[in-house]
Amino acid sequence: MVEIYSDSSYCIDIFTKWAVNWQKKGWTKSDNKPIKNLEIIKEIWDLMADIGSNLTFKKVKGHSNNKLNNMVDKLAVGAKKIAKNTGKTIGYNKKPDKLLGNK
Repeated sequence: MVEIYSDSSYCIDIFTKWAVNWQKKGWTKSDNKPIKNLEIIKEIWDLMADIGSNLTFKKVKGHSNNKLNNMVDKLAVGAKKIAKNTGKTIGYNKKPDKLLGNK
């Protein structure tokens, strides 16, 4: 069993509610607006297919003294600071990351 914990309902909903229909419709939303971060979503979706039905998502409350969530948040913020300070701000798939800059 693989459990993925997230404090983001949006991220959980992508993979538990919306992605299956997006895929059926050729990776388009019902309102025909582009799906943000589609390249990353599709890659995760493919990995999920490899794992199969032994995968569950669990929602945790953010910023609520959940030890592991706090640790992950601290690591993410630290990595972002390091990237910005070193100028190595290329994001996923060697594309500029809007949150970090364009280097």
